[in-house]
Amino acid sequence: MASSTQGPSLSERPSQDRKYARPAQDEDFDLLFPIAVGLGRLILDRDGRDLQRSVATAEELAVNVFVDLPRPLRQDEKTFSKMCAEMADVCLEALLGDQTVVSVPLGLLPPETGFLGELPLRELQATLSEMRRSDRRVGLLVFAAGLSPAQAASALGLSLDRAVSSINRIGKRFHDRQVLGLGPKFKATHS
Repeated sequence: MASSTQGPSLSERPSQDRKYARPAQDEDFDLLFPIAVGLGRLILDRDGRDLQRSVATAEELAVNVFVDLPRPLRQDEKTFSKMCAEMADVCLEALLGDQTVVSVPLGLLPPETGFLGELPLRELQATLSEMRRSDRRVGLLVFAAGLSPAQAASALGLSLDRAVSSINRIGKRFHDRQVLGLGPKFKATHS
């Protein structure tokens, strides 16, 4: 038997207590914001070499992205894809002059580039800044963040064919920059 000092059980409480439930938009933010920060951190510092700086930068960039996301926030594919795309856009500028070198699976870039496994992020930033937005986004998620082409396509709401076409255009642009003397020769990854 319940004591009179305990108050009514949850099922017996008046409907006015429902006003204290968290709004759905807060729940959407609580789910989406850490994903945006995590994606930004992967783009900026995939290997976690400077977590304190990269997380702080990713959080700052994510705040800017969330200011521009349509309201109300929703946990749906369209909002998720827009958020991932916008995070990629704002991270590109943050890579300017970055001295980090990341490993990229062989076969993602054409053989004529001489690519053997390592990619300087400053070269990725310089190359992608010359390309169309959709290619930049795929390039950042695949080359900087280390996602597979299929994962990048899913995150950005693209078909796999479209993501692979972007990767092929990026590879051609790397090669064109090398031919013009604008891009470095790639170095092999040493195990």
